[in-house]
Amino acid sequence: VPELSEFVASHQPAEVAAFQWQSMVTIAMNDLANLPREQWLQVNFNALLSDPVGEAKKIGEFCGVDTPITFAEMAKTFIDPDFQFDKKVFPSDAEWDTIQPMIEPVRSRIANET
Repeated sequence: VPELSEFVASHQPAEVAAFQWQSMVTIAMNDLANLPREQWLQVNFNALLSDPVGEAKKIGEFCGVDTPITFAEMAKTFIDPDFQFDKKVFPSDAEWDTIQPMIEPVRSRIANET
């Protein structure tokens, strides 16, 4: 992420996580803007965790695999909804107040481009 090391030096973990997320999503969305909409698929991580077979089937169908349901069943073996992220950040209410303005423009952009 561009400018991450400078940001890390003067911000709390929740702010760093928000900075990373908004930077990476912005980069990806800017890159996708150069492709026709029918050539990309947006996948929601939480949806993938809650319904791995259904979401993986959509991915398989989008990619044109011969048997999307088989692809989905195989993909399910690699998706662990209970995976524990070692460095997952759980922002406090005060931290949410700080990071909300940072991430809201990107969240709005995602909602408008789905």
